[in-house]
Amino acid sequence: MLSAEEDLALHKKIVELLHELDAIRDKFVTLGDILRHSLQIIVRELGFTTAFIQYFDLYDKRTTVALDQTGIITHDFDDILTSLMDRAKTTDKTFVPDEKVVHGHYAVVPLRIGRKLIGILAGLSREPVTDSAKRLLEEAGSVLDTTIRQKCDERLLRDEKGIVAEIDDIIDEHIDSAQGCEDAILRKIAQACGCACAYIFKGTEREMFDLIATNDLGTIVWREYPDVVLELKQVVQECVASGEVESRAPSTDDRQLSIAGKAIKNIVGFPLTTKVGDSAGILVLTSYDKLSEGHRKLVKAACALLDTSIVRGKRTEMVVKRFKKYVGSDTIGMLLENPEWLNPRKEKVVIFSADLAGSTRYAASEPDALRTFNLVNKYLRLIAQVVIDDYKGTLDKFIGDEVMALFGAPVKDHNAPFAAIECAMEVRDRITRANEEARKRGEHSFDVKLTLGLADVIIGEVGSEDTQTDYTAIGDGVNQLFRLAAHSVPNEIMMNESLKELVDDVYEIELVDRYELKGIPEPQAAFRLVGKK
Repeated sequence: MLSAEEDLALHKKIVELLHELDAIRDKFVTLGDILRHSLQIIVRELGFTTAFIQYFDLYDKRTTVALDQTGIITHDFDDILTSLMDRAKTTDKTFVPDEKVVHGHYAVVPLRIGRKLIGILAGLSREPVTDSAKRLLEEAGSVLDTTIRQKCDERLLRDEKGIVAEIDDIIDEHIDSAQGCEDAILRKIAQACGCACAYIFKGTEREMFDLIATNDLGTIVWREYPDVVLELKQVVQECVASGEVESRAPSTDDRQLSIAGKAIKNIVGFPLTTKVGDSAGILVLTSYDKLSEGHRKLVKAACALLDTSIVRGKRTEMVVKRFKKYVGSDTIGMLLENPEWLNPRKEKVVIFSADLAGSTRYAASEPDALRTFNLVNKYLRLIAQVVIDDYKGTLDKFIGDEVMALFGAPVKDHNAPFAAIECAMEVRDRITRANEEARKRGEHSFDVKLTLGLADVIIGEVGSEDTQTDYTAIGDGVNQLFRLAAHSVPNEIMMNESLKELVDDVYEIELVDRYELKGIPEPQAAFRLVGKK
């Protein structure tokens, strides 16, 4: 029992010690430097000959920092540390181990954050450790355990930012390959977390075991280790059902689950869900050691990009697959940035028709059907190339020897009427040049009838994904345009009145005639493009 004077002196010494430890924490940046200088203070102020700290970081890596003035730290020091750490697991209080076990007079302070043991702080003296020294050591421990966790958290934050930056770079490098992107990300995650295998499954109740991507070892395991695959599927199933991170220490019957003779300690599944609630699948990791708290946080940081990347990759592949036959790469890029433009909607668009004149008569007179097919197809490809590549139009469909295209859909474009007219003029010029070359070679050629119309239509995909889909426009405006096209003249550009009124301040346009069109009570005016004003 300390006297009042001794208690006051001890309290003063505690305040001074804590002040010095706080000053060290403020002065030095790295945890190693802080701990080493703190041990110097502890040895000096508490009369210890040896002091050390052993701690676990957030990755469960064990690190020891020691200050020894006696040479007592020898080859059996690791055994002593293990013994002391085991004892610390069972107590929250400072303890003095058996001198026969540790070869000296120790006082050991368990370092804890909440209920979690993160290490020990110990001092060794020539004489039995006094109660005052124990008290001072406890107070030092209360500063150092907080410091250790703070610095470990700072390191983890840097690591999280680092893995996010690296994954962001991977996404940029693999912008055109969703599969390559996911594989590379999985390799990075497995490397960062020390995991053997990494997988991404589709992870829906309908197709929960559809493997999307895996790292190199994961590919081998998926193919050759059925016991592991069974456990993986169980974790995926649990993740799909719960929507939460699921972890298990796997075993099969009376033997441990292993890969290449090495036991698996942990299989962890992470549901991948984007900020807008899209389900991207399930990420599953297998490791030879239990996945640490820090590694789990790293994975969650990676998931923040991975889930979005997967959904974006799926959407990219879907858009590219569905629309590459309709539009050019620039338009696909805009659709990826604005996926809502793909939704069916009512829109005012320019309908473009290019019809090969005389192809039917030629087909009837040419005995070689393949020759007819190849010649017609050559002209249709030329028209489609100009529409898609040169003027960013959307190829709607081929109707026999006719090309239908849209301007102003699916990408909204106020310049669509002018782009459609310029495209029509370019198609006419290209066909004219192609015909001149054909005549020089003594080959047959076709003229083209071009018709444009501005109309309100419904645009969107029609058909079935299981058979065939088309991105098209439907409505009376389409029907009227094609009825008007029946009156078109080869090598001229005809347009309806709605389009004419929109562009006649830029182009010279003249009235051709007014035609009775089926289903329309009033005659409809048809105009011919003369040229630019």
